Amino acid sequence: MNNKEGKPNKLIIYLLIGAAVVFTLYALFPKYPGHVILPLVKAFLLAAVIFIYGFFLMTCFKSKNEKIEFPTAFAFGLMFTTLYFYLVSIFKILVPGVIILFYLVPVLLLFIILKRLRGAVVESVQTFFKRSPLEYPAFFLPFIYASLPSSFYDSLVYHLGIPNLYLQYSGFVEMPQFLFANTSIFYEISLIPAVFAGDMVPRLFHFLIGVIFLLAAADFAVETFGIKKRYVLILLLLSMPMSIFLLSTVKNDLVSAFFILLGARFLLKKQYLFSALFWGFSIGIKYFNAIPLVIFLVIFFVKEKQFPIKKVVVFGLVVGCVVMPLLVKNYIFTHNPFFPFLSGSFKTGYWDASRQALMQSDVGKMYYSPVDLLKLPYTVSFNTMGFGGTVGAQFLIFLPFLLVLRKPLKGKWHLLVFSLVTLFLGGYFTKSMRFVYIVFVCLSFYLAVVYESRGQKIIKTLFSLVIAINFVIGLAHQERMFRAYQLLMGKHDIEVYKASVFPSYPAFAYVNRHAGPDSGVMLVGEARNYYLKLPYRVSSGIDYSILKKYLNQSQNVDTFVTALKDDGIDYIIFNLNEFNRLQGQYHRLDESEWRKWASYLKHLQSKVVFHQKGVFVFKLANKN
Repeated sequence: MNNKEGKPNKLIIYLLIGAAVVFTLYALFPKYPGHVILPLVKAFLLAAVIFIYGFFLMTCFKSKNEKIEFPTAFAFGLMFTTLYFYLVSIFKILVPGVIILFYLVPVLLLFIILKRLRGAVVESVQTFFKRSPLEYPAFFLPFIYASLPSSFYDSLVYHLGIPNLYLQYSGFVEMPQFLFANTSIFYEISLIPAVFAGDMVPRLFHFLIGVIFLLAAADFAVETFGIKKRYVLILLLLSMPMSIFLLSTVKNDLVSAFFILLGARFLLKKQYLFSALFWGFSIGIKYFNAIPLVIFLVIFFVKEKQFPIKKVVVFGLVVGCVVMPLLVKNYIFTHNPFFPFLSGSFKTGYWDASRQALMQSDVGKMYYSPVDLLKLPYTVSFNTMGFGGTVGAQFLIFLPFLLVLRKPLKGKWHLLVFSLVTLFLGGYFTKSMRFVYIVFVCLSFYLAVVYESRGQKIIKTLFSLVIAINFVIGLAHQERMFRAYQLLMGKHDIEVYKASVFPSYPAFAYVNRHAGPDSGVMLVGEARNYYLKLPYRVSSGIDYSILKKYLNQSQNVDTFVTALKDDGIDYIIFNLNEFNRLQGQYHRLDESEWRKWASYLKHLQSKVVFHQKGVFVFKLANKN
């Protein structure tokens, strides 16, 4: 149990801590933890696999005496994962054997690493995770919600729906009426092995990325500002309701912020190549990240008072090379490398000016007038902007104290300027504060400086009060969105919970059980697609309806059904309520098409094999 020096074996300590966490979960929620343990183990395994890939790659590029930091290695591993699954998807070989190979290769790599660089890999892991016990408990709240089955709309449509779609088709597939499959999807591609591992694995894996990101952010703040009470910064970061939401919900905004942080850090260290790789990948995750990149570059060169033209050109080329595979994919499947933008220059069959206008209206803005702009600090502090976009009042309360702090921040104003400019400029292009999550992470660094520099008791009391209020608000938001209480207390099982938060799930479960492996499914009036385990056709809410093509080509219900069968469609899953909502909000069918579909529905009633709460399954082949 003890080593030669008489100290407890660290492996035993970690096992005991893990057991303590599990038993604590059992004490709180007696019936639920059993459903979480195996997915959590798989999520940890995937995180370890990605770290091994990244560490091995970095050994090929680092200088002899340079240490490999855990977050950097993990980020490299995530980029490699994206490249691996991009290639196997573009060549249509995304099959179980290829995915299992991805999991097995690190066993060989780990053997090589441990044989040559055992000390370096142990140091990388220990240096990052060996920290004050006060830094970890705050992660418990988002972990509870991350352990739930995924149910958030955007996740089921987009962030989990896309890797699920590619798994059903063994690779990339043309889906012209599914906007999100044809845009910036680096993170979604990297989630393919997580989705393959099981329905609950991606959300837990995403949570682990969030833990790595926020710990890395705290380390960066300590490195930059000399913050001593790192646990206070962790509490500031984690108490933001938006942080709780992003750690527990699969959204690409969290991973965007992670790569922006790494890109900014390496640029400040003047390691242009690594910085360009991380910034480029962040743009591949979300095109919007080109805005903070330009802002940070301008601030950086003003701060440095120099403009190394050759390095800037190389930087730009590297960023372009990182994003290029995404542009190639988009061009192959939509004939527009910048889809959904520049639709006037690149014609796409089912995307036009009306869809573009609807998308821009959906994205919105944080302000529409000079008065709105002046009110933005107040609006951001006391309003929810976009789902999960609540940050709290701490910035409005404590940032003004920076006016009386000079010495602690001498030469360290660049991140503050970057954050404020990104917030005000980025707010013109989106109403969702999730897009600029990195802004509030960086601003939290300055709050920690205020906390340590202004030692008055009243200041610390106010900090504690605001943090507590934020945790309560975050918990309330999470419970309102995910309604976890019934499941965690054992009053609902997982299947009942999924049906309660996702009305189409029972229809999905029916088709998954009864359809043959070669059956095709079309989702009508439902863009959420994650839990479907067969090849399917789907359109996003903003796109024209998936029905449009078939309605325009058909003269009657018989020719309509024949056209569907010719395209390999055996089942239709139809969500009536969602169909009406999307039609009213996005006008996905014109009036004549809508009337035709309504008339066809009357004739399709004989083909209904399942219906529940306004969700119907039509079997197009003859019933047995």
